[in-house]
Amino acid sequence: MNLPVQRADMNHLVDDAARILASPIPRRRMLRMLGGLIAGGLLGTVGIKRANAATCSPACKPGQLCCPGVGGPAFCIAAGKLCCGSSSCNAGQTCCNGPSGSKICSPAGGFCCGTTTCNAGQTCCGSGASAYCIAAGKLCCGTGSCNAGQQCCGTGTSTYCSPSGGSCCGNTGPGCSASQHCCGNMVCCGPTQQCTKDGRCSASNI
Repeated sequence: MNLPVQRADMNHLVDDAARILASPIPRRRMLRMLGGLIAGGLLGTVGIKRANAATCSPACKPGQLCCPGVGGPAFCIAAGKLCCGSSSCNAGQTCCNGPSGSKICSPAGGFCCGTTTCNAGQTCCGSGASAYCIAAGKLCCGTGSCNAGQQCCGTGTSTYCSPSGGSCCGNTGPGCSASQHCCGNMVCCGPTQQCTKDGRCSASNI
């Protein structure tokens, strides 16, 4: 076990975390970045080397960094870039875990989302291979998203979005409109109807 290298890696981890905490970025994105940093640090303790721990042959030119590579020989990258698997990411990008154990670079200013990446301003839904990105202002719902003013209804993979301003009713949708109310979690009753004990809508009171 190479304790000096591990101590150096921990110092880098603390420095990176301090830079993230000092950055003027939204709290949610900050937490995602810190989570990715911690996960990367844990991977480093089980054998993934940092660039400065790799040895390139021939040696890198002054100002370059040596990346350990994944499934291949170490290689050199330009200063300011980030080692990422068998390639490198540009400044402002993040190295993320991709499909089938690969490494991928996020868009500039973006972030990791499961085994994919999201653009800045998007939201990451889910985790692992099932994770996906949605536009800002939308709500994660199953394998899709709902618009502002909608609710995500149902359970598991059987989900749907309620009408705008409406509410959920049952597991299959389409939910109740803003002027309706759900009866027995099965049927939507009109504004002048009442829900009976057997889960039905009574005749209109008008």
